[in-house]
Amino acid sequence: MKRMLTFILSLAMVLSTVALPAQAADVEPTPPDWVDAQEYVVFADDPVYEEENWKKVLQARADAEAGGSMPADEALSIGTSPGAYFEKGLILLRCAANGTDRKAYYEGRLAFQFISDSELDSEEKALVDLWFWRAMVLQQYYREPTRQLGQGLGGKLEDWDMTLEEFLDTPLMDVVTADERAMLAQAVESYFNRVELRIDNVKVRPDDVELFIENGRTMAPIRLVAEYLGADVSWDAQANAARLVRAGTEVLLPVGKKLAYVNGTAVPLDAETYIKDGRTIVPVRYVAEFFGQTVEWNAELRSVMIEEDKSAAKDSNLEQWALPMGAMIPAVAFTAPTHFGRARGAVALMGYETVPVAQSARKTLSESWGIQDRASLISTIAAMTESGHNAAFLKLAGSADADAYTAALYEKWGERGILCWDLFRISNLAQFGYEAGYVTYPEALALLEPAAKRLQETFSSWESAYENYLDGYGWWSGTGYTGQDVWETERGQLFVLMMEQEAIAPIFDDTLFARGVIGISGLSAEQIGASV
Repeated sequence: MKRMLTFILSLAMVLSTVALPAQAADVEPTPPDWVDAQEYVVFADDPVYEEENWKKVLQARADAEAGGSMPADEALSIGTSPGAYFEKGLILLRCAANGTDRKAYYEGRLAFQFISDSELDSEEKALVDLWFWRAMVLQQYYREPTRQLGQGLGGKLEDWDMTLEEFLDTPLMDVVTADERAMLAQAVESYFNRVELRIDNVKVRPDDVELFIENGRTMAPIRLVAEYLGADVSWDAQANAARLVRAGTEVLLPVGKKLAYVNGTAVPLDAETYIKDGRTIVPVRYVAEFFGQTVEWNAELRSVMIEEDKSAAKDSNLEQWALPMGAMIPAVAFTAPTHFGRARGAVALMGYETVPVAQSARKTLSESWGIQDRASLISTIAAMTESGHNAAFLKLAGSADADAYTAALYEKWGERGILCWDLFRISNLAQFGYEAGYVTYPEALALLEPAAKRLQETFSSWESAYENYLDGYGWWSGTGYTGQDVWETERGQLFVLMMEQEAIAPIFDDTLFARGVIGISGLSAEQIGASV
């Protein structure tokens, strides 16, 4: 079978036989004796092929073949062009193979690394990558084949359609012993047999934990999947079971049994929960589906794909309201507000470490809002829907203590006050609560419904609603002043920028105000509030 890399290499060999223009080079370059012609690159118009530079290349090659160590800098002062770095890399690897200076492997790897991809065509890039990865292995990385090396080299071999044997089939790799080759093969094999997890189409980074397939099922430690979905994980010693709690749903998974208890109801399973290396192992599908997620296997990516099952809200337009209402906070954080909540498979920066989005959302709710759990989230949203900062604004505006700025805003907006400052933040709270695992997706939307209705009844366009929001932010933060142009403020400019972005502007659909708010059948904010 004709391989992709063979095709690329054959093209490179053709390139290597083409004479270079006289004005750019004085010689016709050939590969060193220790490099296959099909794996050698000639870079068109490169100054390394000028006679003075090429003499240094040939001398350095001869010294290396004679058993020399890493040459002095002046011996390879042939420039910093792609061709110069490529020749340096090959010479340094040959010197390192002599066994006199292992540092030459490191320097050789750097030489290939310094060749900028922007200066290469696809054929050249493939060959430079090939030698870079050979230098990586020769730099003794193979002695401790880490998971990252296995994934990196395995991915490259896959891209090149090349076997590990073909990768190692060059004289410079003869120093890799049989034991070391076996260790490298094991690391690469782990890549080809990998099982990955993607939540909301984002690859989860499981650190030292790997998923694996057992009897046709993808298995994983419970905590890995549950915590990215925002579930609390604990151990019930009395029941000898793992307990998961998310958005009001409790799942108990007894060890050694093909059984789960979902909110107290027994659910038969076709595989048992067990403990391995101190971790509780369960099929990924169960954990995800118990919490209302869809689970699919992507053979091409070798990934379990977990997504929110949005079918419960398919007839509602509440997400269409939620995205523009909550758009400012993502914009402030330099992210696009086109997804309900942040992707749960992603991580967020918290201090000096990265943590799952669910943990970040919980920290934000706790520190900024005093929200610690499901009940406090739901009660806070209910209170803001009814009053919030707007109630304080209207009270002050109607009193003798009103300052000039408050009076000016009241004259501008009347009884609408700074309503959108409250309503828009309710969307953020609902989305944070969903990310944190305090409420389900349908619940988050239903909690937003009263706020969306107030918005739709009070305003007629997103521009006017955001102007009200910006005035509210200025009043609340103390940064506003009488006569200010809110569109010139930092957040005002962010709204203008969003309206100019082709991918973002469509979420600000003014026809929503005419269509009204369509809730979720059988679910309301009042019902959710009553449940806690």
